[in-house]
Amino acid sequence: MREVARAGRSAVNHNPDLRLVNEQMMVERALANRDDFEPIYMLYAGPVYRMCLRATGDPDLADDLTAKVFLTVIEKLHLFQPEKGSSFRSWLFAIAQNAVRDHWRRTNRIHRLHDDGFDVVDLSPGPDEIALHRLEFADLKRALERLNDRQRTIIELRLSGLTTTEIADAMGITIPSLKSAQTRAYASLRRYLDHEGGL
Repeated sequence: MREVARAGRSAVNHNPDLRLVNEQMMVERALANRDDFEPIYMLYAGPVYRMCLRATGDPDLADDLTAKVFLTVIEKLHLFQPEKGSSFRSWLFAIAQNAVRDHWRRTNRIHRLHDDGFDVVDLSPGPDEIALHRLEFADLKRALERLNDRQRTIIELRLSGLTTTEIADAMGITIPSLKSAQTRAYASLRRYLDHEGGL
């Protein structure tokens, strides 16, 4: 899985229109024949693994959660409805987000990140993301742990490379609500970082 995670960085198509066409073709092929699911896995296993790793801080657990996500996707692929305006990528990350959330509910453990578990994939860095890259990991780790679940999820999905629309779809909220929540999440993160001696 870790090798797929590294390879997945270059596999993601950054052209949104081409990506949607490719996603639709891959989903149609996988629906027709489960043996054709491999391209979906090869394209998205890395990003899903990295999101799970950031959320858990445990490489083995991230492997397990990634496997669970893709088993769920195989079982529920027929339920994906692109005609409702959702991208496959946001649908997939919603499943991954739910798998992580379910894990934490079951284990009733506190969300932790490990120093070796933070691998940022930033497709379109803005000022806040650039500032995040400059921070020492320990300060960032402490600040992320202080955010509420919704704020942490927004930042993790943004750092996973999802667009605003994809994050809103994955979280089941409107784009204006997401933008407002994202602004508050970054403000809280910045406040915690300032308090920790960050920025």
